Amino acid sequence: MASGASSFASAPRELSYISFLSSYPHPAFVLAISNLTVHGGGSLNPVFANPALRSLLLGPRGGTAELETAFADSLSNAKQAYDFTNWAFMNTSGLTTSSSTTLLIQLSLAWLPKDSLPVELELTRTILDDFIVCTSVPRTELPRYTPSQSTSTSPLVRPGRPTKIPNFPLRRQAVEFS
Repeated sequence: MASGASSFASAPRELSYISFLSSYPHPAFVLAISNLTVHGGGSLNPVFANPALRSLLLGPRGGTAELETAFADSLSNAKQAYDFTNWAFMNTSGLTTSSSTTLLIQLSLAWLPKDSLPVELELTRTILDDFIVCTSVPRTELPRYTPSQSTSTSPLVRPGRPTKIPNFPLRRQAVEFS
């Protein structure tokens, strides 16, 4: 694909690394180099996120919700966001303020209790075409959303028993019309 030749909306189906990232077991995502914010810096909103990142950031909504600003919102503080932006975008524009090949970030996940420890990921980036491809290696255990037992079954439904609704006719009765 020629540099800047197409939008990323059609690119995921065309780029071979998307299938790799989709099956990558740890959080991974793609940022668009050309996706600049009004302040001139790169956007922290991924244009692609693999299922592992979606599950990590969104927890119970990982399969259905839009990622939107969940990645930027999960960075533990403004310094993390600044460091990440410098690391990810600065070398793409010819500025070389960050020469590190990896970056350790801490994510505070909105779906976990407030007193939970942040999740640490070590990120590696690769620039392909007009995109920054980031893969990660967890440096702490990744939390996984599991529905609690109380919410997984309705109090009206008991496993192994038929459900009966009070005053609901069990047999079909003939209805007479006059």
